[in-house]
Amino acid sequence: MRVRVGGWIAFAATWALLGCGRASCGDASFRLVAPVDQCLRQGAAKRADVVVVRRACDRPIQVEFLDLPEGVSVRGANVASIPPGYVKTEFVLVAAPDARPVDGHRARVVARADDGSAMKEFFNVRVEPKE
Repeated sequence: MRVRVGGWIAFAATWALLGCGRASCGDASFRLVAPVDQCLRQGAAKRADVVVVRRACDRPIQVEFLDLPEGVSVRGANVASIPPGYVKTEFVLVAAPDARPVDGHRARVVARADDGSAMKEFFNVRVEPKE
């Protein structure tokens, strides 16, 4: 019994280190870090950083926000590129003055390398009424 448990622990640890939450990028890999949950007031804007952890992946990585709540958008372009050698890009989320108040809306961010590999992470968006 002890051998089986030890084998499963070794398997789980190997899977977590090598295969969990990573996308290939040629012979390298990258990992998308889940954005922090966002809280916006109606009519307000807030910066949202998206970070990738590169592991010798020196290709551009396209980042996109999807499934934002009704009335919330990204200022400028909804897609941005993280150039080779960089690990972060900034977006500005904007809640329209008439955005519907919502709590815990599940949105996602997707990162794609030009080799076709992709990752997604989820975060919560809250829209509060303007005071």
